Amino acid sequence: MSVKKRTFRSLLAAGLALLIVFTGCRGGRGSGAPSPTATERRVPVITLSGAWGKSDSPEGSSAFVYMEITNNGTDDDELVSASPLFDLAERAELHETVAGRQAQGEASAPVEMRPTGAIKIPAGSTVKLEPGGPHIALVGLKRKLEVGSSYAIELRFAKSGAVSTNFEVRSG
Repeated sequence: MSVKKRTFRSLLAAGLALLIVFTGCRGGRGSGAPSPTATERRVPVITLSGAWGKSDSPEGSSAFVYMEITNNGTDDDELVSASPLFDLAERAELHETVAGRQAQGEASAPVEMRPTGAIKIPAGSTVKLEPGGPHIALVGLKRKLEVGSSYAIELRFAKSGAVSTNFEVRSG
């Protein structure tokens, strides 16, 4: 065998050996860490269904959005915020409905809607955003919502990240 062939084969073998060593040390991902297994990636799977909304008044300065949020994952999650899409409103707020104080002579206590913190979505359960309960308030609508039309909204979850859906506007 010629000297050129032996030198070429030696260099080729050394190069392959180095390639195998460096590729093996990187774990195939370039981070030095092994690939996570499916059980290590416990990100809840959030499903949004039945989304609908309604305006608060004929002028339509604000609106409310309702839906069911299902956490199909194995870890609890939280709805931490919402955003109207396509310049629909100035902002969206997570609200809760609470009974106010009943004044003397009133038949029932007034109902108040006020901003709330995160809404817990336990693993393996469904939470309803509904009238009289937790809901999303769209504040400062930039256009009137038309009954029968659909609009987009994005919900952000602590673990699952952003999930978008459309809601249909219903009357009253």
